[in-house]
Amino acid sequence: MILTCMPSLATIPFRRIPHHSEIFLDYLDLSPAALRFYARPPSLESLESAAHQICARFQTPRRQIARVLKRQNEGFGSSPRTMQYIRDLEDDRCVAVVTGQQVGLFTGPLYTPYKALTAIRIAEELRARGVPAVPLFWMDSEDHDLAEVTRVWVLERGSAPRMIDYCPILFGENRDEDVSRPVGSISFGESIENAVEQYVEFLPESPRNESIRALLQQAYRPGATFTQAFASLMVHLFRNHGLILFDSSDQEAKPLVSGTFQRALRECAGICEALRSRDIALEEAGYHTQVHVAENSTVLFVHDQGQRRALARADEGFALKNCSRNFTTDELARLAAESPERFSPNVLLRPIVQDTLFPTVAYVAGPSEIAYFAQIQVLYDFFDRPMPAIWPRASFTVVEQEVSRSMREHGVAFEDCLMGKHHIVEKIIAAKDQTSATAILRGLQEYLEEALDALHPGLVAAEASLGPALDTARRKILHHVAGLQTKLVHVEARHHHEVLEKAEYFLNHCYPNRNLQERAWGVLYLLASQGETVLDLLYSSIRPGAFDHKIVTLD
Repeated sequence: MILTCMPSLATIPFRRIPHHSEIFLDYLDLSPAALRFYARPPSLESLESAAHQICARFQTPRRQIARVLKRQNEGFGSSPRTMQYIRDLEDDRCVAVVTGQQVGLFTGPLYTPYKALTAIRIAEELRARGVPAVPLFWMDSEDHDLAEVTRVWVLERGSAPRMIDYCPILFGENRDEDVSRPVGSISFGESIENAVEQYVEFLPESPRNESIRALLQQAYRPGATFTQAFASLMVHLFRNHGLILFDSSDQEAKPLVSGTFQRALRECAGICEALRSRDIALEEAGYHTQVHVAENSTVLFVHDQGQRRALARADEGFALKNCSRNFTTDELARLAAESPERFSPNVLLRPIVQDTLFPTVAYVAGPSEIAYFAQIQVLYDFFDRPMPAIWPRASFTVVEQEVSRSMREHGVAFEDCLMGKHHIVEKIIAAKDQTSATAILRGLQEYLEEALDALHPGLVAAEASLGPALDTARRKILHHVAGLQTKLVHVEARHHHEVLEKAEYFLNHCYPNRNLQERAWGVLYLLASQGETVLDLLYSSIRPGAFDHKIVTLD
C-alpha cells in the first residue's frame, strides 16, 4: 500500500516510563550486567552471524513442520505470500523470526499486533541483507487461562476505559467447566453474536464500523474456536505481509518434540536445579526473577480428561496438580513417546519446544518476556539448543488528531500523562491563565531560587557556617511555596470541573489506567478510528535496533 503522508514521530526512553523491570531497562541499554544472561545482543549484525550457526545445528526435518504449517495456514485462509514463505522455510538456509501470544478475544491488547509487525519488519531487514528469513507467529492455543483471554478493555463513549469480562457473557454458568481446558480448543456458542455486537458498540463512531462488524462476524461465529477466530483476524490484518501462523496444539507437530518432553521428565530435577541457580545469580546481580520456580515443579503440563494440569514432582514420581492422578517416571516417559499430544510446555520450556520445531534466529518479546528469558537461557544450555536473539517488540502510543490538537491547545505532552492527573491539571490551569495566582506563585518560586543563589556567595564569604543555614532556609521556603501551589491547584481544579475532565480525557487516550495504551486498547479501536492504513503507518516507523517507546501523532 502506498502511503501519502507520514505521522509525526517522537520517542521516549523506557527509563522515563514507570513500571518496567531493571533487567529489561539494562537489556535495552546493552549493559554487560544484563547481556551476560542472554546468548547474544539484539542487533542485526548479531542475527546475521547467528543465522549460519542456527541453520548448521538445526536438526528437525523441515519438510515435516512445513507440511503442518501448510495445512494449518491453508485452513486459516492465509495469503499466497504466506504459503511461499512456508516453502522458503524448507530451505536449509532459511531462518525464522518468531513471536507469539495467547489467542485472546478479538486479538487482545495492541501489543499482540505490534509483536507481529516487529517480526515482519526484522525478517524483511534480514532478507534485504541476504539472509533468507520468514516471520512466524506462535499462537499459544494450549494456555488454559480462560479468564485472561476473555477480558477486553474498551473506551466508553465518554472516553473512560472499562474492562469487560466476556467470560460470563460467552459461557454463562458453564464457564467453570472450561477453567482448565486449553482455551484454543473451546468453541463459541450462539452468545458470541451478542458479544460481537456489544463490542462493536464500544468502538468509536465511524463509517468503518459496519465493515469491522462483518469482519468480526466472519471470524467470531458460533462453532468457531478461539484459535480459528484469532487466526482469521490475524490473517486479515497481515495478509499483505505473509505472516505465518502456527497453532501450538497441533497433534502432527507434537511427535517432533517428543524427545524434548521425555528429557524434561527424566531430568526434571537437574532442570529445576539449573533454574533455581539462575534465579540466585539474577538476584545477586540486583535483578528480580520473573517466573517463580517451586522446589517440586516441572516445566510440563499434562492433558488429562480434557483438562490441562501442571505436573509436579512427588515422592514416588509425579502427580498432577488439583488432581489425584500419580505417575512413575517410566510411565510418563512412555506416554510422552507414544502420545506426545498429551503434553505441553510451561512458559519456561515453551521457547525450547518452539526452537526445536523452528530455526529461530530471533524471538520478538515484550518487557516481561525479556525478563524471564534471562532465566530460560540456562535451559538452552541444558537442552543443547542455540538460543536466539531476544528482540524487543516495537512499542507505540498513538495520539489521534483530535486528542493531539487539544493537548497542544492546553500545553500538555505525552510525558505529562506519565506524571498523573494532578500534574496535567496544573499545566492546563497555568496555560489557561498566565496571570493567575498559580502563575504568580511559579514566578515567585523562580525569583526566590535566583535570589537565594545570588545571596549564597556573600553569606559564605562573611561566615562559612551561614552556607548550610541558607541551604536549610532555602528548602523550607521553597517547600512552603510548593505547598501553596499544590493547594491552589486543587482549589482551582474544584472550581474548574472541565479541567479535571480534560485531564482524564488525555490520560484515557494516552496512558489509560496508569499503563501504556498498548496494554489496554485493542487493534479494532485503531481500525475504527483511523482505518487499516494505520498499521502501515506504524510498520513504516519501526527502525530495527531503535528500542525507545514511540509516540505517533496522527496530525
